[in-house]
Amino acid sequence: GRSVTLSGGNRSVLKARFGHAGLSGKWGWKLSGDHQTGHSFELVTTYQNPDTTSAIRSVTDDPDFDARYSTAGGGLYYYPDDRSSLSLTAGITSIKEVEFNSRGTGQPFNYINHYQQVTYRDDRTYVTLYHTGDDPVNYVPLGTNGRVGGLFRGLTREEADAEARFPSASTWSFWEAEARRSFPISALGSGEGTVGVNLRHDRVVAPGLTPVDDAVAQKLMGVYGLLNLDLTDMWRLSVAGRVDWHDVYSLQVSPKASLIRRLADTATLRFSFNRAYASPTCAVDHSPSG
Repeated sequence: GRSVTLSGGNRSVLKARFGHAGLSGKWGWKLSGDHQTGHSFELVTTYQNPDTTSAIRSVTDDPDFDARYSTAGGGLYYYPDDRSSLSLTAGITSIKEVEFNSRGTGQPFNYINHYQQVTYRDDRTYVTLYHTGDDPVNYVPLGTNGRVGGLFRGLTREEADAEARFPSASTWSFWEAEARRSFPISALGSGEGTVGVNLRHDRVVAPGLTPVDDAVAQKLMGVYGLLNLDLTDMWRLSVAGRVDWHDVYSLQVSPKASLIRRLADTATLRFSFNRAYASPTCAVDHSPSG
């Protein structure tokens, strides 16, 4: 089937969406798109020049508050039988907005993010390969570390933007692969186990990213296991663990255990303990936008 919607509102908001999905034999497909525009919140800030000897005492920064979000995606699906599937999906997003980050405010113009994923799954097996990344982006910091700093020195708006704009060579690429397999555990009664492996590689490239290099890459490998065991009709035990090897951070162990008591058909009591770990990506550690 297909669907198309169009809506609007105050602050010049316009939203247009479409979707289409189909199935023929063992093949299926899906297409979608979303386009939104509007006049975002306005926060006009006046900055005082810390250089009291300058003739420019203050600068009022007035960004472009017209925002735009556009997304498009699609997927192709193959179903060998009623218990398994193979899929290829991809999508792209373009953004123009005023944003806040850890270094203040900034404005990306035509920020592009994209992703691609291939996945196979059945009753017991899950395998996937995923990639996402940012294409070159024109990003202008708006505070004293960006446009305002140039205006304090007497540059024109265009000159200050050109000076503060991040290089178009800045990119981010992230790859992840995961495989897991579930199996029954009849030797211990009624239960199920799962084992899996997770691999990750991500890389940020930006001129002057670090004092010694324009690129930073990180790798991670993790293995994990899960055991769900029905001890009795009323008690269930769940034990899990994951070990991560990271080439920047130290080895991390994440254990988890739960004991579940069924009180009624619609109520349970859970006793649990867990410790979780998630390493930051290169984009978080080294993103020029903070």
